[in-house]
Amino acid sequence: MKLSGEFKKKVRTYIKENLDRGYSADSIKKSFVIHGYSQELAEKLVRNYEARDLIVRTSPLILLLLLALIAVFYRPNITTLAFAEKQYNYSDNVGLTVNSSYSYVWNIQNKGLLKSIKLNGEVKANGSAKVYLRHGNDMLLIFDSKQLEKSNLNQITGFAVVEENVRLELSGNLTENEQTILDNLIADINNTKNNVNITITSEENLSKNISGNTTDSQQSLIDALLDMLQSNEQKINITIHADFTANEILNGSNNQTSGNETYNNETINATENVSVNKIGIALQYQDNSPYDENNDGIENIDGIIDLTVEKTKFNWDAAQENLCTRWNIYSLDDNGTTSVCYGSDRCCNFVGLAAKRPNWNETYYTAYGKDGAALNNAISAQVLYVDYNLSLSNPYSNIYYSDWKNLTAQFYEGFARFENICLETCALPNYNDTGYELVFEVENSSLILNSISYEVVNYELTNNKPILLKNFSDISIKKYQSYTINLSEYFYDEDNDNLIFDYYNSSGANISIINVKIINDTAILQANDNPGTVFMYFIANDTKDLTTSNIFKIEVAENKKVPGILKSLRQVLGIA
Repeated sequence: MKLSGEFKKKVRTYIKENLDRGYSADSIKKSFVIHGYSQELAEKLVRNYEARDLIVRTSPLILLLLLALIAVFYRPNITTLAFAEKQYNYSDNVGLTVNSSYSYVWNIQNKGLLKSIKLNGEVKANGSAKVYLRHGNDMLLIFDSKQLEKSNLNQITGFAVVEENVRLELSGNLTENEQTILDNLIADINNTKNNVNITITSEENLSKNISGNTTDSQQSLIDALLDMLQSNEQKINITIHADFTANEILNGSNNQTSGNETYNNETINATENVSVNKIGIALQYQDNSPYDENNDGIENIDGIIDLTVEKTKFNWDAAQENLCTRWNIYSLDDNGTTSVCYGSDRCCNFVGLAAKRPNWNETYYTAYGKDGAALNNAISAQVLYVDYNLSLSNPYSNIYYSDWKNLTAQFYEGFARFENICLETCALPNYNDTGYELVFEVENSSLILNSISYEVVNYELTNNKPILLKNFSDISIKKYQSYTINLSEYFYDEDNDNLIFDYYNSSGANISIINVKIINDTAILQANDNPGTVFMYFIANDTKDLTTSNIFKIEVAENKKVPGILKSLRQVLGIA
Protein backbone atom coordinates (compact mmCIF):
# COMPACT_ATOMS: atom_id res chain seq x y z
CA MET A 1 0.00 0.00 0.00
CA LYS A 2 1.38 3.40 -1.00
CA LEU A 3 1.12 5.91 1.81
CA SER A 4 0.13 9.50 1.03
CA GLY A 5 2.53 12.31 1.86
CA GLU A 6 -0.01 13.88 4.21
CA PHE A 7 -0.44 10.62 6.12
CA LYS A 8 3.33 10.15 6.51
CA LYS A 9 3.70 13.73 7.70
CA LYS A 10 1.10 13.27 10.40
CA VAL A 11 2.61 9.96 11.49
CA ARG A 12 6.06 11.60 11.81
CA THR A 13 4.46 14.22 14.09
CA TYR A 14 2.91 11.50 16.22
CA ILE A 15 6.25 9.67 16.55
CA LYS A 16 8.10 12.88 17.52
CA GLU A 17 5.54 13.75 20.20
CA ASN A 18 5.99 10.34 21.82
CA LEU A 19 9.78 10.39 21.56
CA ASP A 20 9.78 13.79 23.27
CA ARG A 21 7.71 12.31 26.07
CA GLY A 22 10.43 9.69 26.67
CA TYR A 23 9.03 6.66 24.84
CA SER A 24 11.42 4.40 22.95
CA ALA A 25 11.15 3.62 19.24
CA ASP A 26 10.34 0.01 20.14
CA SER A 27 7.47 1.16 22.36
CA ILE A 28 6.04 3.23 19.51
CA LYS A 29 6.32 0.26 17.12
CA LYS A 30 4.54 -1.88 19.70
CA SER A 31 1.75 0.69 19.97
CA PHE A 32 1.14 0.52 16.20
CA VAL A 33 1.12 -3.30 16.24
CA ILE A 34 -1.22 -3.50 19.26
CA HIS A 35 -3.67 -1.22 17.51
CA GLY A 36 -3.89 -3.41 14.43
CA TYR A 37 -1.10 -2.36 12.09
CA SER A 38 1.36 -4.84 10.66
CA GLN A 39 4.85 -5.23 12.08
CA GLU A 40 6.24 -4.34 8.67
CA LEU A 41 4.27 -1.06 8.49
CA ALA A 42 5.28 -0.13 12.05
CA GLU A 43 8.96 -0.79 11.29
CA LYS A 44 8.74 1.27 8.10
CA LEU A 45 7.10 4.27 9.74
CA VAL A 46 9.61 4.46 12.60
CA ARG A 47 12.58 3.76 10.33
CA ASN A 48 11.58 6.54 7.92
CA TYR A 49 11.26 8.97 10.78
CA GLU A 50 14.69 8.13 12.15
CA ALA A 51 16.24 8.48 8.69
CA ARG A 52 14.76 11.88 7.93
CA ASP A 53 14.93 13.27 11.48
CA LEU A 54 12.04 15.58 10.56
CA ILE A 55 10.66 17.79 13.33
CA VAL A 56 7.14 19.09 12.77
CA ARG A 57 5.53 21.45 15.26
CA THR A 58 1.80 21.01 15.60
CA SER A 59 -1.04 21.50 18.08
CA PRO A 60 -2.96 18.82 20.00
CA LEU A 61 -5.80 19.39 17.55
CA ILE A 62 -3.58 18.20 14.66
CA LEU A 63 -2.81 15.06 16.64
CA LEU A 64 -6.51 14.53 17.03
CA LEU A 65 -6.97 14.89 13.25
CA LEU A 66 -4.10 12.48 12.67
CA LEU A 67 -5.67 9.78 14.78
CA ALA A 68 -9.06 10.38 13.23
CA LEU A 69 -7.45 10.00 9.78
CA ILE A 70 -5.81 6.72 10.79
CA ALA A 71 -9.07 5.43 12.27
CA VAL A 72 -11.15 6.31 9.19
CA PHE A 73 -8.85 5.16 6.39
CA TYR A 74 -7.01 2.23 7.92
CA ARG A 75 -8.67 0.71 10.99
CA PRO A 76 -12.01 2.38 11.82
CA ASN A 77 -12.38 0.44 15.07
CA ILE A 78 -9.13 1.74 16.65
CA THR A 79 -8.76 4.76 18.90
CA THR A 80 -5.17 5.59 19.94
CA LEU A 81 -5.45 8.89 21.85
CA ALA A 82 -8.32 10.80 23.43
CA PHE A 83 -8.67 14.57 23.79
CA ALA A 84 -10.90 16.58 26.14
CA GLU A 85 -12.34 19.96 25.21
CA LYS A 86 -11.60 22.66 27.81
CA GLN A 87 -13.19 26.13 27.64
CA TYR A 88 -11.53 29.21 29.12
CA ASN A 89 -12.71 32.80 29.53
CA TYR A 90 -10.28 35.72 29.29
CA SER A 91 -10.28 39.50 28.99
CA ASP A 92 -7.61 41.53 27.16
CA ASN A 93 -7.26 45.21 28.09
CA VAL A 94 -7.20 47.48 25.06
CA GLY A 95 -7.68 51.14 26.10
CA LEU A 96 -8.46 52.29 22.55
CA THR A 97 -10.33 55.53 21.68
CA VAL A 98 -11.78 55.69 18.15
CA ASN A 99 -13.27 58.90 16.69
CA SER A 100 -13.50 57.89 13.01
CA SER A 101 -13.44 54.79 10.82
CA TYR A 102 -10.48 52.65 11.77
CA SER A 103 -9.03 49.15 11.48
CA TYR A 104 -7.36 47.55 14.52
CA VAL A 105 -5.44 44.27 14.76
CA TRP A 106 -6.15 42.50 18.02
CA ASN A 107 -3.34 40.08 18.90
CA ILE A 108 -5.06 37.62 21.18
CA GLN A 109 -3.11 37.06 24.40
CA ASN A 110 -4.47 33.57 25.13
CA LYS A 111 -4.35 31.21 22.17
CA GLY A 112 -6.98 28.63 21.30
CA LEU A 113 -10.06 28.08 19.19
CA LEU A 114 -12.02 31.33 19.47
CA LYS A 115 -15.63 30.67 20.50
CA SER A 116 -16.91 34.19 21.23
CA ILE A 117 -15.91 37.87 21.38
CA LYS A 118 -17.56 40.49 23.60
CA LEU A 119 -16.70 44.19 23.87
CA ASN A 120 -16.61 46.46 26.93
CA GLY A 121 -16.33 50.23 26.85
CA GLU A 122 -18.19 53.51 26.35
CA VAL A 123 -19.76 55.24 23.37
CA LYS A 124 -20.88 58.80 22.78
CA ALA A 125 -24.64 59.11 22.61
CA ASN A 126 -24.81 61.13 19.39
CA GLY A 127 -23.89 59.82 15.93
CA SER A 128 -23.31 56.12 15.33
CA ALA A 129 -20.57 53.60 16.05
CA LYS A 130 -20.25 50.02 14.82
CA VAL A 131 -17.55 47.43 15.38
CA TYR A 132 -17.07 44.38 13.14
CA LEU A 133 -14.90 41.28 13.32
CA ARG A 134 -13.29 40.55 9.96
CA HIS A 135 -12.07 36.98 9.47
CA GLY A 136 -11.35 35.88 5.93
CA ASN A 137 -14.51 36.58 3.98
CA ASP A 138 -16.59 36.84 7.16
CA MET A 139 -17.67 40.26 8.45
CA LEU A 140 -19.52 39.84 11.75
CA LEU A 141 -21.15 42.72 13.65
CA ILE A 142 -20.03 42.86 17.29
CA PHE A 143 -21.36 46.23 18.43
CA ASP A 144 -23.88 48.78 17.15
CA SER A 145 -24.55 51.91 19.23
CA LYS A 146 -28.02 52.26 17.71
CA GLN A 147 -29.06 48.93 19.22
CA LEU A 148 -28.14 49.76 22.81
CA GLU A 149 -31.64 50.80 23.83
CA LYS A 150 -33.48 48.52 21.40
CA SER A 151 -31.76 45.37 22.64
CA ASN A 152 -31.35 46.34 26.29
CA LEU A 153 -27.62 45.93 25.80
CA ASN A 154 -26.68 48.94 27.89
CA GLN A 155 -25.91 47.40 31.26
CA ILE A 156 -24.96 50.69 32.92
CA THR A 157 -24.74 50.64 36.69
CA GLY A 158 -27.18 53.29 37.80
CA PHE A 159 -26.86 55.52 40.83
CA ALA A 160 -29.62 57.90 41.83
CA VAL A 161 -30.05 60.18 44.80
CA VAL A 162 -33.79 59.78 45.13
CA GLU A 163 -33.98 62.22 48.00
CA GLU A 164 -31.37 63.73 50.27
CA ASN A 165 -31.99 60.94 52.76
CA VAL A 166 -32.44 57.98 50.36
CA ARG A 167 -29.81 56.55 48.03
CA LEU A 168 -30.58 53.99 45.31
CA GLU A 169 -28.03 51.85 43.48
CA LEU A 170 -29.35 49.83 40.54
CA SER A 171 -27.48 47.50 38.21
CA GLY A 172 -29.37 45.85 35.35
CA ASN A 173 -32.58 46.64 33.49
CA LEU A 174 -35.96 46.38 35.19
CA THR A 175 -39.21 45.84 33.38
CA GLU A 176 -41.84 48.57 33.54
CA ASN A 177 -43.81 46.75 36.24
CA GLU A 178 -40.66 46.07 38.30
CA GLN A 179 -39.66 49.73 38.07
CA THR A 180 -43.13 50.79 39.23
CA ILE A 181 -42.90 48.56 42.31
CA LEU A 182 -39.43 49.94 43.10
CA ASP A 183 -40.63 53.55 42.75
CA ASN A 184 -43.55 52.85 45.09
CA LEU A 185 -41.21 51.28 47.65
CA ILE A 186 -38.92 54.32 47.67
CA ALA A 187 -41.87 56.71 47.87
CA ASP A 188 -43.22 54.80 50.89
CA ILE A 189 -39.82 54.97 52.64
CA ASN A 190 -39.69 58.71 52.00
CA ASN A 191 -43.15 59.02 53.51
CA THR A 192 -42.53 56.93 56.65
CA LYS A 193 -38.93 58.19 57.08
CA ASN A 194 -37.69 54.91 58.57
CA ASN A 195 -33.97 54.14 58.52
CA VAL A 196 -33.44 50.97 56.52
CA ASN A 197 -30.96 49.22 54.22
CA ILE A 198 -32.40 46.90 51.58
CA THR A 199 -30.36 44.75 49.17
CA ILE A 200 -31.98 42.63 46.46
CA THR A 201 -29.83 40.60 44.06
CA SER A 202 -30.26 37.94 41.39
CA GLU A 203 -26.55 37.45 40.59
CA GLU A 204 -26.62 33.75 41.45
CA ASN A 205 -29.76 33.02 43.44
CA LEU A 206 -32.53 35.52 44.04
CA SER A 207 -32.08 36.88 47.56
CA LYS A 208 -32.83 39.85 49.81
CA ASN A 209 -31.12 41.33 52.82
CA ILE A 210 -32.87 43.89 55.05
CA SER A 211 -31.44 45.75 58.03
CA GLY A 212 -33.53 48.25 59.95
CA ASN A 213 -37.30 48.37 60.39
CA THR A 214 -39.67 48.07 57.45
CA THR A 215 -43.40 48.63 57.55
CA ASP A 216 -45.89 45.98 56.46
CA SER A 217 -46.57 47.85 53.23
CA GLN A 218 -42.83 48.09 52.45
CA GLN A 219 -42.39 44.38 53.10
CA SER A 220 -45.27 43.62 50.73
CA LEU A 221 -43.69 45.76 48.02
CA ILE A 222 -40.32 43.98 48.50
CA ASP A 223 -41.97 40.55 48.23
CA ALA A 224 -43.87 41.64 45.11
CA LEU A 225 -40.63 42.84 43.51
CA LEU A 226 -38.92 39.53 44.35
CA ASP A 227 -41.76 37.58 42.71
CA MET A 228 -41.42 39.63 39.52
CA LEU A 229 -37.63 39.30 39.40
CA GLN A 230 -37.90 35.50 39.32
CA SER A 231 -38.83 35.74 35.64
CA ASN A 232 -36.22 38.40 34.81
CA GLU A 233 -33.30 36.64 33.13
CA GLN A 234 -30.90 39.55 33.65
CA LYS A 235 -28.57 40.01 36.61
CA ILE A 236 -30.19 42.59 38.86
CA ASN A 237 -28.65 44.31 41.89
CA ILE A 238 -30.72 46.80 43.91
CA THR A 239 -29.51 48.63 47.03
CA ILE A 240 -31.67 51.14 48.92
CA HIS A 241 -30.07 53.08 51.76
CA ALA A 242 -32.38 55.33 53.81
CA ASP A 243 -30.92 57.48 56.58
CA PHE A 244 -33.23 59.97 58.28
CA THR A 245 -31.44 61.60 61.22
CA ALA A 246 -32.90 64.14 63.59
CA ASN A 247 -30.41 66.82 62.61
CA GLU A 248 -31.53 66.76 58.97
CA ILE A 249 -34.84 68.40 59.88
CA LEU A 250 -33.17 71.21 61.84
CA ASN A 251 -32.41 74.60 60.33
CA GLY A 252 -28.65 74.14 60.70
CA SER A 253 -28.26 76.92 63.29
CA ASN A 254 -24.99 77.11 65.20
CA ASN A 255 -26.83 77.91 68.43
CA GLN A 256 -27.90 74.79 70.33
CA THR A 257 -29.56 74.11 73.65
CA SER A 258 -28.75 71.14 75.85
CA GLY A 259 -30.51 71.21 79.22
CA ASN A 260 -29.70 74.59 80.77
CA GLU A 261 -26.54 75.04 78.67
CA THR A 262 -26.37 77.47 75.76
CA TYR A 263 -23.29 77.62 73.54
CA ASN A 264 -22.07 78.71 70.14
CA ASN A 265 -18.93 78.36 68.08
CA GLU A 266 -17.29 81.50 69.46
CA THR A 267 -17.65 80.32 73.08
CA ILE A 268 -16.14 76.92 72.30
CA ASN A 269 -13.30 78.34 70.27
CA ALA A 270 -12.38 80.67 73.10
CA THR A 271 -11.82 77.74 75.47
CA GLU A 272 -10.26 75.34 72.93
CA ASN A 273 -7.34 73.29 74.29
CA VAL A 274 -3.89 73.30 72.76
CA SER A 275 -2.79 69.66 72.53
CA VAL A 276 -0.19 67.42 70.91
CA ASN A 277 -3.00 65.17 69.70
CA LYS A 278 -2.85 65.04 65.91
CA ILE A 279 -5.09 63.78 63.13
CA GLY A 280 -3.31 62.57 60.01
CA ILE A 281 -5.98 62.65 57.34
CA ALA A 282 -5.73 60.17 54.44
CA LEU A 283 -8.04 61.10 51.56
CA GLN A 284 -8.18 58.71 48.62
CA TYR A 285 -10.46 57.19 46.03
CA GLN A 286 -12.26 54.13 47.39
CA ASP A 287 -10.58 50.83 46.50
CA ASN A 288 -12.40 47.61 45.59
CA SER A 289 -15.70 49.21 44.65
CA PRO A 290 -17.81 49.06 41.47
CA TYR A 291 -17.44 52.86 41.01
CA ASP A 292 -14.50 54.61 39.36
CA GLU A 293 -12.76 51.25 39.21
CA ASN A 294 -9.42 52.63 38.02
CA ASN A 295 -9.46 55.26 40.82
CA ASP A 296 -8.56 58.19 38.56
CA GLY A 297 -11.45 60.47 39.63
CA ILE A 298 -12.84 60.57 36.08
CA GLU A 299 -16.20 59.09 35.21
CA ASN A 300 -19.01 59.21 32.67
CA ILE A 301 -21.66 61.81 33.49
CA ASP A 302 -23.89 58.90 34.55
CA GLY A 303 -21.17 57.39 36.73
CA ILE A 304 -20.05 57.66 40.34
CA ILE A 305 -16.77 58.68 41.98
CA ASP A 306 -16.27 57.48 45.54
CA LEU A 307 -13.84 58.97 48.07
CA THR A 308 -12.90 57.88 51.57
CA VAL A 309 -11.00 59.03 54.66
CA GLU A 310 -11.20 55.61 56.34
CA LYS A 311 -7.38 55.28 56.56
CA THR A 312 -6.99 58.48 58.60
CA LYS A 313 -4.62 58.01 61.55
CA PHE A 314 -4.86 59.31 65.15
CA ASN A 315 -1.97 59.44 67.60
CA TRP A 316 -4.31 58.77 70.51
CA ASP A 317 -7.30 56.57 71.17
CA ALA A 318 -9.93 58.89 69.70
CA ALA A 319 -13.52 58.16 70.72
CA GLN A 320 -15.49 57.43 67.54
CA GLU A 321 -18.59 59.25 68.82
CA ASN A 322 -16.67 62.54 68.81
CA LEU A 323 -15.47 62.38 65.20
CA CYS A 324 -16.84 63.85 61.99
CA THR A 325 -15.65 64.61 58.47
CA ARG A 326 -16.40 67.86 56.71
CA TRP A 327 -16.66 67.52 52.92
CA ASN A 328 -16.44 70.54 50.61
CA ILE A 329 -17.51 70.18 46.98
CA TYR A 330 -16.11 73.03 44.88
CA SER A 331 -17.27 73.37 41.29
CA LEU A 332 -14.45 74.60 39.06
CA ASP A 333 -17.03 75.39 36.38
CA ASP A 334 -19.17 77.91 38.31
CA ASN A 335 -17.07 78.50 41.48
CA GLY A 336 -19.88 77.22 43.70
CA THR A 337 -19.18 75.46 47.01
CA THR A 338 -21.33 73.00 48.96
CA SER A 339 -20.42 71.57 52.36
CA VAL A 340 -21.72 68.38 53.97
CA CYS A 341 -20.77 66.60 57.17
CA TYR A 342 -20.62 62.89 58.08
CA GLY A 343 -20.32 61.66 61.66
CA SER A 344 -21.25 62.80 65.14
CA ASP A 345 -24.17 65.27 65.41
CA ARG A 346 -22.29 67.36 67.96
CA CYS A 347 -19.12 67.43 65.87
CA CYS A 348 -20.97 68.44 62.69
CA ASN A 349 -23.03 71.06 64.55
CA PHE A 350 -19.79 72.59 65.80
CA VAL A 351 -18.88 73.62 62.23
CA GLY A 352 -22.42 74.70 61.42
CA LEU A 353 -23.56 71.60 59.57
CA ALA A 354 -26.09 68.85 60.12
CA ALA A 355 -24.81 65.27 60.09
CA LYS A 356 -25.97 63.66 56.84
CA ARG A 357 -24.47 60.25 57.68
CA PRO A 358 -23.85 58.79 61.16
CA ASN A 359 -20.28 57.56 60.59
CA TRP A 360 -17.34 59.92 60.10
CA ASN A 361 -15.49 57.42 57.86
CA GLU A 362 -18.39 56.53 55.56
CA THR A 363 -17.57 56.67 51.85
CA TYR A 364 -18.54 59.91 50.12
CA TYR A 365 -20.19 59.36 46.74
CA THR A 366 -20.15 62.21 44.27
CA ALA A 367 -22.17 62.26 41.06
CA TYR A 368 -22.92 64.92 38.50
CA GLY A 369 -25.48 67.28 40.08
CA LYS A 370 -25.15 65.85 43.60
CA ASP A 371 -24.20 68.43 46.27
CA GLY A 372 -23.57 70.99 43.53
CA ALA A 373 -21.05 68.85 41.62
CA ALA A 374 -20.51 70.02 38.03
CA LEU A 375 -18.30 68.52 35.31
CA ASN A 376 -15.05 69.59 36.97
CA ASN A 377 -14.78 69.59 40.76
CA ALA A 378 -12.36 69.67 43.66
CA ILE A 379 -13.51 67.54 46.61
CA SER A 380 -11.90 68.50 49.94
CA ALA A 381 -12.13 66.76 53.30
CA GLN A 382 -11.20 67.59 56.88
CA VAL A 383 -11.53 65.26 59.89
CA LEU A 384 -12.45 66.81 63.26
CA TYR A 385 -12.58 65.64 66.87
CA VAL A 386 -15.01 67.62 69.05
CA ASP A 387 -15.55 66.97 72.77
CA TYR A 388 -16.49 69.66 75.32
CA ASN A 389 -18.36 70.38 78.54
CA LEU A 390 -19.70 73.84 79.38
CA SER A 391 -20.83 73.10 82.91
CA LEU A 392 -19.51 75.47 85.57
CA SER A 393 -18.31 72.57 87.72
CA ASN A 394 -16.11 70.89 85.10
CA PRO A 395 -15.71 72.92 81.92
CA TYR A 396 -13.38 71.63 79.21
CA SER A 397 -12.99 71.47 75.46
CA ASN A 398 -10.95 69.08 73.32
CA ILE A 399 -11.15 70.22 69.71
CA TYR A 400 -8.74 68.89 67.09
CA TYR A 401 -8.60 69.38 63.31
CA SER A 402 -6.75 67.62 60.55
CA ASP A 403 -5.37 69.47 57.55
CA TRP A 404 -7.56 69.86 54.48
CA LYS A 405 -6.88 67.38 51.68
CA ASN A 406 -8.47 67.41 48.23
CA LEU A 407 -8.91 65.26 45.14
CA THR A 408 -10.46 66.04 41.77
CA ALA A 409 -13.73 64.64 40.46
CA GLN A 410 -14.38 65.03 36.74
CA PHE A 411 -17.39 63.95 34.71
CA TYR A 412 -17.58 63.85 30.92
CA GLU A 413 -20.79 64.17 28.93
CA GLY A 414 -22.61 62.12 26.36
CA PHE A 415 -21.15 58.63 26.87
CA ALA A 416 -23.00 55.42 27.65
CA ARG A 417 -21.22 52.45 29.14
CA PHE A 418 -21.64 48.97 27.62
CA GLU A 419 -20.50 45.55 28.81
CA ASN A 420 -20.22 42.12 27.16
CA ILE A 421 -21.71 43.12 23.79
CA CYS A 422 -21.65 40.42 21.10
CA LEU A 423 -24.37 40.85 18.45
CA GLU A 424 -23.12 38.29 15.92
CA THR A 425 -20.03 37.04 17.75
CA CYS A 426 -21.58 35.36 20.78
CA ALA A 427 -20.94 31.94 19.15
CA LEU A 428 -18.12 31.67 16.61
CA PRO A 429 -17.27 28.69 14.35
CA ASN A 430 -13.93 27.84 16.00
CA TYR A 431 -11.65 30.47 14.51
CA ASN A 432 -8.02 29.54 15.12
CA ASP A 433 -5.73 32.55 14.55
CA THR A 434 -3.33 34.51 16.72
CA GLY A 435 -4.59 37.90 15.52
CA TYR A 436 -7.98 39.26 14.46
CA GLU A 437 -9.02 42.44 12.71
CA LEU A 438 -11.60 44.72 14.29
CA VAL A 439 -13.19 47.22 11.90
CA PHE A 440 -14.65 50.42 13.39
CA GLU A 441 -17.23 52.53 11.57
CA VAL A 442 -17.68 55.74 13.58
CA GLU A 443 -19.67 58.75 12.35
CA ASN A 444 -20.08 61.95 14.43
CA SER A 445 -19.36 59.95 17.57
CA SER A 446 -16.58 58.54 19.71
CA LEU A 447 -16.06 55.02 21.05
CA ILE A 448 -13.78 53.98 23.91
CA LEU A 449 -12.92 50.27 23.82
CA ASN A 450 -11.73 49.34 27.30
CA SER A 451 -11.38 45.57 26.96
CA ILE A 452 -12.26 42.51 24.89
CA SER A 453 -13.77 39.51 26.65
CA TYR A 454 -13.49 36.22 24.81
CA GLU A 455 -13.83 32.47 25.17
CA VAL A 456 -11.33 30.00 23.76
CA VAL A 457 -11.28 26.22 23.56
CA ASN A 458 -8.21 24.03 23.84
CA TYR A 459 -7.98 20.29 23.36
CA GLU A 460 -6.05 18.54 26.06
CA LEU A 461 -4.83 14.97 25.93
CA THR A 462 -6.79 12.84 28.35
CA ASN A 463 -5.30 9.92 30.21
CA ASN A 464 -6.43 6.31 29.90
CA LYS A 465 -5.74 4.29 33.01
CA PRO A 466 -3.70 1.07 32.70
CA ILE A 467 -5.58 -2.05 31.64
CA LEU A 468 -5.36 -5.46 33.32
CA LEU A 469 -5.05 -7.87 30.38
CA LYS A 470 -5.51 -11.07 32.39
CA ASN A 471 -5.77 -12.26 35.98
CA PHE A 472 -2.89 -13.66 37.97
CA SER A 473 -3.10 -17.37 38.83
CA ASP A 474 -2.23 -18.82 42.21
CA ILE A 475 1.45 -19.70 42.62
CA SER A 476 3.07 -22.56 44.52
CA ILE A 477 6.83 -22.60 45.14
CA LYS A 478 9.29 -24.39 47.41
CA LYS A 479 11.34 -22.88 50.19
CA TYR A 480 14.33 -20.89 48.89
CA GLN A 481 12.99 -21.00 45.34
CA SER A 482 12.28 -17.89 43.25
CA TYR A 483 9.54 -17.20 40.76
CA THR A 484 9.68 -14.56 38.00
CA ILE A 485 6.66 -12.74 36.53
CA ASN A 486 6.71 -10.53 33.43
CA LEU A 487 4.21 -7.83 34.45
CA SER A 488 3.98 -6.41 30.90
CA GLU A 489 2.11 -9.59 29.99
CA TYR A 490 -0.57 -8.70 32.53
CA PHE A 491 -0.83 -4.89 32.26
CA TYR A 492 -1.11 -2.62 29.24
CA ASP A 493 -1.33 1.18 28.89
CA GLU A 494 -3.29 2.42 25.88
CA ASP A 495 -1.48 5.79 25.95
CA ASN A 496 1.88 4.02 25.81
CA ASP A 497 2.82 5.56 29.17
CA ASN A 498 5.68 4.08 31.17
CA LEU A 499 4.13 2.03 33.96
CA ILE A 500 5.42 1.96 37.50
CA PHE A 501 4.62 -1.26 39.33
CA ASP A 502 4.09 -1.94 43.00
CA TYR A 503 2.48 -4.67 45.08
CA TYR A 504 0.68 -5.39 48.32
CA ASN A 505 0.81 -8.65 50.27
CA SER A 506 -1.07 -9.74 53.32
CA SER A 507 2.08 -10.38 55.33
CA GLY A 508 2.78 -6.66 55.43
CA ALA A 509 6.06 -5.93 57.17
CA ASN A 510 6.57 -9.67 57.88
CA ILE A 511 8.96 -10.85 55.17
CA SER A 512 9.63 -14.27 56.73
CA ILE A 513 7.54 -16.06 54.09
CA ILE A 514 8.40 -14.35 50.80
CA ASN A 515 10.33 -11.37 49.46
CA VAL A 516 9.18 -9.39 46.40
CA LYS A 517 11.49 -7.33 44.20
CA ILE A 518 10.32 -5.39 41.13
CA ILE A 519 12.82 -4.36 38.47
CA ASN A 520 11.19 -2.35 35.64
CA ASP A 521 8.36 -4.66 34.51
CA THR A 522 9.72 -7.86 36.09
CA ALA A 523 8.60 -9.11 39.51
CA ILE A 524 10.83 -11.61 41.34
CA LEU A 525 9.24 -13.62 44.17
CA GLN A 526 11.80 -15.15 46.52
CA ALA A 527 10.60 -17.72 49.06
CA ASN A 528 12.26 -17.82 52.49
CA ASP A 529 12.72 -20.74 54.85
CA ASN A 530 9.28 -20.50 56.44
CA PRO A 531 6.48 -22.31 54.64
CA GLY A 532 3.10 -20.65 54.55
CA THR A 533 0.57 -18.80 52.45
CA VAL A 534 0.27 -15.13 51.53
CA PHE A 535 -2.21 -13.26 49.37
CA MET A 536 -1.10 -10.36 47.22
CA TYR A 537 -1.91 -8.20 44.21
CA PHE A 538 0.06 -5.95 41.86
CA ILE A 539 -0.51 -2.27 41.10
CA ALA A 540 0.22 -0.55 37.76
CA ASN A 541 0.58 3.26 37.89
CA ASP A 542 1.00 5.61 34.90
CA THR A 543 1.56 8.61 37.31
CA LYS A 544 -2.01 9.78 36.74
CA ASP A 545 -4.16 6.71 37.29
CA LEU A 546 -3.58 3.24 38.68
CA THR A 547 -5.04 -0.21 38.18
CA THR A 548 -4.86 -3.17 40.57
CA SER A 549 -4.82 -6.82 39.66
CA ASN A 550 -6.90 -9.56 41.13
CA ILE A 551 -5.87 -10.98 44.51
CA PHE A 552 -3.99 -14.25 44.11
CA LYS A 553 -2.42 -16.78 46.47
CA ILE A 554 1.26 -17.66 46.87
CA GLU A 555 1.95 -20.88 48.76
CA VAL A 556 5.44 -21.68 50.00
CA ALA A 557 5.84 -25.44 50.63
CA GLU A 558 8.46 -27.65 52.32
CA ASN A 559 11.08 -29.35 50.12
CA LYS A 560 10.47 -33.13 49.82
CA LYS A 561 12.76 -35.36 51.88
CA VAL A 562 15.06 -37.78 49.97
CA PRO A 563 16.28 -41.24 51.15
CA GLY A 564 19.30 -41.25 53.39
CA ILE A 565 21.69 -42.97 50.93
CA LEU A 566 20.62 -40.75 48.07
CA LYS A 567 20.92 -37.70 50.33
CA SER A 568 24.45 -38.72 51.29
CA LEU A 569 25.42 -39.15 47.62
CA ARG A 570 24.04 -35.74 46.80
CA GLN A 571 26.15 -34.29 49.61
CA VAL A 572 29.27 -36.03 48.30
CA LEU A 573 28.63 -34.68 44.83
CA GLY A 574 28.01 -31.23 46.27
CA ILE A 575 24.38 -31.14 45.20
CA ALA A 576 22.12 -29.19 47.55
